[in-house]
Amino acid sequence: MEIRQLRCFVKAAEYLSFTKAARYVCIAESSLSVQIKQLETELGVILFSRERKQIELTEAGEKLLPYAKLVISNVQDVSMVIQDINEMRGGSLRIGGIFSLCSLLTDTLVCFSEKYPLIKVKMVCKSGRRLFELLRENELDFVLTFESPNPDDLLDSIELFSTSLAVLVHKDHPLAKLEQVSLTALRAYRLALPEKGMHVRDVIEERFPDILQELDAQLELNDVNILYQLINTKHWVSIMPQSVLGGAAVMMFASIVISGIQLITKEPLSSRNLSIVAVALGVGYGMGANSGILANTPQAVQLIFGGSGIVPAAMVAILLNILLPKEKEA
Repeated sequence: MEIRQLRCFVKAAEYLSFTKAARYVCIAESSLSVQIKQLETELGVILFSRERKQIELTEAGEKLLPYAKLVISNVQDVSMVIQDINEMRGGSLRIGGIFSLCSLLTDTLVCFSEKYPLIKVKMVCKSGRRLFELLRENELDFVLTFESPNPDDLLDSIELFSTSLAVLVHKDHPLAKLEQVSLTALRAYRLALPEKGMHVRDVIEERFPDILQELDAQLELNDVNILYQLINTKHWVSIMPQSVLGGAAVMMFASIVISGIQLITKEPLSSRNLSIVAVALGVGYGMGANSGILANTPQAVQLIFGGSGIVPAAMVAILLNILLPKEKEA
């Protein structure tokens, strides 16, 4: 049984005329008659009584008609749903992310929901291993993680950016004055670390197992926001990916202060880099606090720069980093 056979049958039943039905579906009358005859043969019943030039529905035809209309309606609904998905007018998007990366999607999700308001978004935060399991079970569409999946015919991976580990301390912490710090130097401080099973913790345990045993890992958490709050009390030190604080776009900075937290990297915080940070954050804060400044700009500009100062701050920083001369080493 084919959809075109049902369409021919429904129109013939509505018009009670093969001629008019054929004209409606844009085929020859003989072709429409063949389609209905094939349908009758397949069902093993006569759908129309044919007397002279008049046709009438048989009892079998009367029974079939509402079901045929329902099938055609469902097929049309399926076509519309698929078209909406292809044109991003409907559907759903299921995103998974490790705990430390989920917070980076806030601004992206705001822009996405404004551009595609009819698409439902589901986001879950899990460990990397669990995310890969959900992906293989088709419970998620894509995941964000620092881990690479094992060679697998079912999964594809794309590298978005690279990052490095950094020490997180309060801006008034003694370590905040240092240009760089070694893991062995952290023996004297209490650590609040991501819990076992999270990628950052797995990397530390895999690469520095002996040093980790000597460190005072007093707290273990799987919530990055709570971790920030603990660091802000000055009582703990932590180790996190550099991109978690500022995002991949601002990793050029030697250090960046966000809500009182100091990120220590291997690069010195020179006067040049400090100027870049100050100007970029100033511009970003100004645009974020005065979103009306973009009211008369094209929609594309509002999507990119509106709602948050992160994007303009990053672009200003990139531009200044290119234009300002590098400081000569002493």
